[in-house]
Amino acid sequence: MWLALDDRSKVVVAYRLGKRTAENAKDLLADLRGRLRNRPQITTDGYAPYIDAVEEAFGSEVDYASIIKEAGFLKRVHQGNPDLETVSTSLIERCNLTVRMQNGLSPPVSSPSPFFSSRGRPSLGWRAFAIPFNPWCVSL
Repeated sequence: MWLALDDRSKVVVAYRLGKRTAENAKDLLADLRGRLRNRPQITTDGYAPYIDAVEEAFGSEVDYASIIKEAGFLKRVHQGNPDLETVSTSLIERCNLTVRMQNGLSPPVSSPSPFFSSRGRPSLGWRAFAIPFNPWCVSL
């Protein structure tokens, strides 16, 4: 599950269900772009496909940085002029942990995901988190 959160209001602005692939990164960011009116500041982890996905979705109309966690934290500016004091992935990491814990996705990692049915199609399990957290952004 992919989520794009607003750091001030904690609103889920965009989401995508799927594996961690470049295609899903591009789809999430294209969806996010369609929902925003102002120039955003975006922070991601060090997943390389985000760089092209942000560029493709926003062009030069973004302030974008990533955090790479290797022997500490490295904040890397990719585009624009992001405020490095606010560059953080803590909020989304906490949100992801909450989703996993509420949906029984704690270790072991090999346990089946409630986000997908036995046929590999998205299930409604993730909405147990998304609806109470952000009811106006999720359409059923």
